[in-house]
Amino acid sequence: MALVIADRVRETTTSTGTGTITLAGPYAGFQAFSVLGTGNTTYYAIIDPTVGSWEVGIGTYTSAGNTLSRDTVLSSSNAGNLVPFAAGLKDVICTQPAGRNVYVVGSNVVAANSATVPNSLLANSAVTIGSTSVSLGATATTLAGLTSVTSSRFSGPLTGAVGDVSPTTGAFTSVTASLDSSFTSTGAVQISAGTTGERPTGAVGKIRWNSTLSQYEGYDGTNWTLLGGAVISNDTSTASNLFPAFSSVTSGNASTLFTSNAKLLYKPSTGELQASEMVASNGLFVNATTVGASYTIASGFNAQSVGPVTIASGQSVTVTSGQRWLIY
Repeated sequence: MALVIADRVRETTTSTGTGTITLAGPYAGFQAFSVLGTGNTTYYAIIDPTVGSWEVGIGTYTSAGNTLSRDTVLSSSNAGNLVPFAAGLKDVICTQPAGRNVYVVGSNVVAANSATVPNSLLANSAVTIGSTSVSLGATATTLAGLTSVTSSRFSGPLTGAVGDVSPTTGAFTSVTASLDSSFTSTGAVQISAGTTGERPTGAVGKIRWNSTLSQYEGYDGTNWTLLGGAVISNDTSTASNLFPAFSSVTSGNASTLFTSNAKLLYKPSTGELQASEMVASNGLFVNATTVGASYTIASGFNAQSVGPVTIASGQSVTVTSGQRWLIY
């Protein structure tokens, strides 16, 4: 079934009521509705010149019985409803409703009188963009091989090869590049951002801004890992030895960090620092004059202090048997 309109189609009818009408033949110089083809729809107008009643709508022509159904009323003298036609001769014509006129002015397609056409009437029509035929009235259309789109009023999903020949701009929900991509402007690329709980399904190469951690992160195939540096933590509870790290710069971002676990160890829970050799480049080692926390000089270790030294109330220094605490 297709929507068909033809020129000079006009017949008479004597049918009454609101049902399907039987056509009685064309006027001289006009064509019969049969030129539209059986089963096709058309725009019709029925006029009763005796009483002035009229109806404009969409109907289906059937060759068997030479009838025209009145499927949809677009407007009528009965407040837009089916007209219960009285006895007598009436004109039936194939028409083009003003509210559904679409025509070409210069190089523009114009819909007259703010006309809108429902999808049900467009479903069997198509337009060609490039080499691709696009069905009108469809719920979704894929433009295979489309290289560019220029429109000041475009909305909706677009799939295809965007920009492989001509530069294309627009807002897209997703863009997939199968070849190398270049961003050569002097601006910036804004990447996706979200909380740790909003992380998407991981895939190798995905990067995003983690707003919970205030860090860039990327997916390595197993986990989301931070990019561009580690998170600094003020650790005072770890009881195992860690390796202090150092950078070779004093500002900006450190590209390389250095450590030596065989020479320098630090235990955050106690503040103990172990080194193979302690060198004071200014020639001074200093110690407090008050022991503020109890301490035990363990077996295998000796201690020295420059006095006088006061042990704070409630605190103590225990020297393990065989070890020494020397106060100068």
